Amino acid sequence: MALPTYAYVLIIVFALAIFGVLAITVLGCLGVRWCYKLTKKPKKKPYAVPPGFSLQRLETIRVDPPEKVAAQNAQIAAENAFLDTLPGLPPRYTYRDLHTATDGFKNILGEGGSGQVYQGILPGGVKVAVKRLQSAIQGDKEFRTEVATIGNIHHINLVRLRGFCLEGVHRLLVYEYMENGSLDQWLFRDDPKSTRFLDWPARFNIAMGTAKGLAYLHHDCQERIVHLDIKPQNILLDDTFNAKVSDFGLAKLMSRSDTSQVVTQMRGTPGYLAPEWLIFSAVTDKSDVYSYGMVLLEILSGRRNVSPEDSDVEKQYFPKWACRKIEEGSSVAEIVDPRLGPLSEFDLKQADRVLRVAMVCIQEDMLARPSMPMAAQMLEGVIPIPLPPPLPMQFALNTQFARILDLNTQSAIDFSGIQILSEANSEVVSQTFAAPR
Repeated sequence: MALPTYAYVLIIVFALAIFGVLAITVLGCLGVRWCYKLTKKPKKKPYAVPPGFSLQRLETIRVDPPEKVAAQNAQIAAENAFLDTLPGLPPRYTYRDLHTATDGFKNILGEGGSGQVYQGILPGGVKVAVKRLQSAIQGDKEFRTEVATIGNIHHINLVRLRGFCLEGVHRLLVYEYMENGSLDQWLFRDDPKSTRFLDWPARFNIAMGTAKGLAYLHHDCQERIVHLDIKPQNILLDDTFNAKVSDFGLAKLMSRSDTSQVVTQMRGTPGYLAPEWLIFSAVTDKSDVYSYGMVLLEILSGRRNVSPEDSDVEKQYFPKWACRKIEEGSSVAEIVDPRLGPLSEFDLKQADRVLRVAMVCIQEDMLARPSMPMAAQMLEGVIPIPLPPPLPMQFALNTQFARILDLNTQSAIDFSGIQILSEANSEVVSQTFAAPR
């Protein structure tokens, strides 16, 4: 049955209407999308900030006055001129070089009062330790001292400076990498889970190596170098546990012909400071000898000299307790680290020698202490070890000792007006001790 003509017309109109609605919808969507693209801002790629720089808002940027910029440029020129006067310096690196070598300063080896130390790898696969000083203001003097002190000296028992960076505000020092870290990480049981342990032969070799390194600084360099911060944290160990003295930030260069007194400002480490430094603000190379004697006691006992948390009150200041044991006639076996176990007769003789040298080194009177070359010879058994009265802790009840103990156990000490004394009376020391056999 055929449909009337008007029915076909309606069907066609209805189909065209549906198609028109669909077409308008599609075109509308395309139009909206096209308009969105026209109004949308193109996405910018993130700006890669160069190493050592940071992005700041324009309104926060402060422009230094011309006179300050001129002073900064003059300081940089003076620093470069200073470095140019030093002979035999190691390579100079850019900040970008060391940023790349340390993988962006990610692997921290240690941290001290002056900055952090990072592990790095130079081209060629050479491992290094990179010390980044905290700021140009705080680290400038230490940086100059460190570069001037060890930049051109070489000794098997001194950490070698492989390079440095002086660029803008950046002060970085590049040292040879020491596989076994610092001595304190092996001596003290700060981490109960740590399995690190040094047997007696290793400890004795470390004591000898440290003595030889200090003897070189005091007597074999063109200018006498006083370290002024000898402690286990600044004695580093290589892959065969050879000791190397490090961190010369507080060191003082002293001409052998200089008899004048120099006033300066320094910081020391509590627990290793000589009495004359604490009481009279005077230091010589005998201050290093005192600090070395305190380190010898820690090598011998395997514990810190100052331990306020020790349950035994008498042992809280270990040198005093050890001295009392000597006065009572106790064996050195009662003083050595119990973790060492029973020592052989040969090792016990070495330990006794170490104890006696330590006691001579920490005499209250700096003129009664040996020089570092003499201390090294005493450890080797080349010359006898005197123990002149009074014993170093026999003045324990005096108010002077109480003051020394109080100052030497503080968490932080800041000294100003330190006097660097000449060595005019150093010959008196050699007359105190017996001549070589």
